[in-house]
Amino acid sequence: ESFFQWCFGAEEPGCYGALDLDNGVSILFVPRLPPEYAIWEGKLYTLDDFKERYGVDETYYTDEIARVLKEKRARLLLTLSGRNSDSGLLAHEAIFDGIGEFKVNNSILYPEICECGTQLTQTNIFVQEGTHIQEVPLIVRKITNIEALFGNGNKEDTSVSNKNKKSAIIYKENIPPTRSTNTSVIKTEPPKHSISIETNEGTAILFCPNIERLRNTDIEQVLDTIKSETSTDKGMYSSLEGKTADEINCRIALQNLKKMIELENGWYRYRKTLSSGQSSAEVVNRNIILRQLVHLIVKSRDSEMILQGLRTLKRDRFSPSTNVYKDLMCNEVMIRATDGKFTVSQLIRAVKILASFRDSKYRNCVDMLWIGLACREQDIKSDLLVPLFRSLKYFQRSKDMIQIILEKKLSEQWLKLSGTQMANILDCLHGKEPSKGYLSSASKWAGVSMTTSTEKDLVNFISGLRAKKYIDENIEQAMARYVTTRGTETRDPNLIASVMDYCKDLKIRNPYILAECGKYFIRHGTEISPTLLSSVLTPFGLLNVQPPDPTEFWKMFDEVMSARFTDLKLNDALDILLSCMYLEKYPVNRVIKSPKEIEVLRYVCKISSEAHKVIMRSMRPGIPEYRAEAWFLHYVYSTGGCRHVSYTCICGSGHNSSILHYGHAGAPNNKVIQDGDMCLFDMGGNYCGYAADITCSFPANGKFTEDQKLIYNAVLKARDAVIAAAKPGITWTDMHLLANRVTLTSLKEGGLLVGDVEDMVRAGLNEVFQPHGLGHLLGLDVHDVGGYLPGHPERSKEAGVRKLRTARTLLAGMVLTIEPGCYFIDCLLDAALANPDQSKFLVQKQLQRFRGFGGVRIEDDVLITETGVENMTDVPRT
Repeated sequence: ESFFQWCFGAEEPGCYGALDLDNGVSILFVPRLPPEYAIWEGKLYTLDDFKERYGVDETYYTDEIARVLKEKRARLLLTLSGRNSDSGLLAHEAIFDGIGEFKVNNSILYPEICECGTQLTQTNIFVQEGTHIQEVPLIVRKITNIEALFGNGNKEDTSVSNKNKKSAIIYKENIPPTRSTNTSVIKTEPPKHSISIETNEGTAILFCPNIERLRNTDIEQVLDTIKSETSTDKGMYSSLEGKTADEINCRIALQNLKKMIELENGWYRYRKTLSSGQSSAEVVNRNIILRQLVHLIVKSRDSEMILQGLRTLKRDRFSPSTNVYKDLMCNEVMIRATDGKFTVSQLIRAVKILASFRDSKYRNCVDMLWIGLACREQDIKSDLLVPLFRSLKYFQRSKDMIQIILEKKLSEQWLKLSGTQMANILDCLHGKEPSKGYLSSASKWAGVSMTTSTEKDLVNFISGLRAKKYIDENIEQAMARYVTTRGTETRDPNLIASVMDYCKDLKIRNPYILAECGKYFIRHGTEISPTLLSSVLTPFGLLNVQPPDPTEFWKMFDEVMSARFTDLKLNDALDILLSCMYLEKYPVNRVIKSPKEIEVLRYVCKISSEAHKVIMRSMRPGIPEYRAEAWFLHYVYSTGGCRHVSYTCICGSGHNSSILHYGHAGAPNNKVIQDGDMCLFDMGGNYCGYAADITCSFPANGKFTEDQKLIYNAVLKARDAVIAAAKPGITWTDMHLLANRVTLTSLKEGGLLVGDVEDMVRAGLNEVFQPHGLGHLLGLDVHDVGGYLPGHPERSKEAGVRKLRTARTLLAGMVLTIEPGCYFIDCLLDAALANPDQSKFLVQKQLQRFRGFGGVRIEDDVLITETGVENMTDVPRT
């Protein structure tokens, strides 16, 4: 596959590589290219060439992969799939014909190491919700004490396993009035039921559930009070257990944790110390403190404390990305979600916090929270639907289960939602296509609430429908009712633009909607922002619907375009003009160039001609081909402002000049030009989107040999004959055959051919020496459109003319290339010599000395005028 192809260093695309792990044999599979590719791509390499080039043990073609692997009795294919952790590159799964016949494993080369907590395990269960059955993950708590599972939490138990500890004495009492030292912290209230436990550390007072009171407690003051009563830090948290309630302990621990993380993150010197020279004792002390704090926090009966603790630990920059503190807190979150102790709002916050962790271990915990939402399903109100839908993107394995729950709640509460809320919900359903339940609720909302919603809500709602590409009869009718009753009175043009974009994208040709939007343009066209004009105007043309009241519509159109055209973005202007063409408001004018287009074409041809002259003056043997390309690119940009060229530069020398599209990635103009080489340089700049296409052929040393002179003059005579004959009313096919006859005649006069030229053309011999058409239309594309439009001659299938890019009759205003050529291509000469109908014209002995000669092409860019031809190319030809 591609990874091993890279290991071998293969540069050609489409290759596969394999390694036999039993014996270490390396195998390279290369694409099998048809012989005619040699005309365009150059020499086709054999399997032995590839074997020698890349030093592999065996080479085959890619269509033989399955056969070769079977012959080698491949038991298992180990393929790569995933991202390389070192390079970051993504390896895609290998695919080839017949891979289904093999056993494939894509996990051995990319093993995943999974970790799990010591207190919780995970399993999968099947859950049925209506007709839907989903497999979802679930946590399972490990129980080491069966009595803790079935025992009574309030049962008095005076037995303690550790005999060295003083037995705990548990008794009920009323909480006495708060001591005066704490009156600023906990206000005096009526006595409340409590349980006191006498332990070695003192008396622990367990308050009954009064969470709201504790939430209002000033923990900072409690900390100050406790600190003043504790002489040393040693035993501080043990002392707290004996002097305050568990909930107070949890809040104190949380405040300490927050302060500790805040100081570590904000104190530069301390941060530097932690990252470099922190002693092992300090690390141990820090770990002990963090462990004590987290253990205290998770004991809280208030789930809000757990979420705050989890968020605080997320900001810890100094502990490893995975550590025991985060594990403990995440486990507590999953347990409480499973037990249904989180509210819906708290579940949403828990999802967001876990999803923001850097380590995937904690992000994956999000999937375990679905059970908490299922437990709280009855608490999901309309104001919570949008936050819940927005949290969908964080779920993976349990996402379908969450969607089922939310779909059910949406079907119950859609009437309470605004248009913006519905749009936000639709926007959250990215990925696969939304279920019918979601879309049905949106459709019901449109039928009931569209006419009573604000314009801003409608803009958002319609944009949401457009993004989901959803339309039904109910929505279309509701939209038609709205624009009919309120369309022209709409204040926000964004609403009209949204409606028209919706109609355009979903191909809605509702006459009421389009007509009312057209009337809005007639009435408010001058008030519409330039950024919205394309949205309002283009649907008429793209949907092929004539606007209402055409006289008034086009009058307003002309007024708006005259005033706003320069403010339009280029793409918007092109879209509007194209829409007008569809409506036959303006004629299509691509083949026949306008005066302004001709002005630009003359300019880009002039700059390209000057660049060719620079190269001809600078060329000498010993220069690599790519330097000529670099000279051309530099000149057209630095002198003429042509940032781009119209096509990949073709800079062939010697035998490379016979490769028609030489210069591609497989042969990137990388040969060193030799003394006596014929150079064929085909290059053209591009200015404002308009292309030039010019080819010059000349000897690298500046002096033609007799053979080079023979071929060059044959091509030059062909070009001159076409320029002299071309004018309006002449067919391009006749020009092509004229050029071929002139070239064949010159070759006959040079002793390379014998026989009648007309017989040569009938036998298709002209295609052997010029395997391409005479030229092509030129404009916004280098091979511009319009060559074979309906109503014009079709492409011929006959040899000698089947490669033409157009067969049209010439018209004034056309811009074309005239590019006759003569090439000596081995595979074409061999085929002609083997063909009795063609070989009788060939003088094989004379042709032999032209093997490796290359080729000659002369290409000019011309404008067809009323009287003939204007040659816009200005380079030396004689």
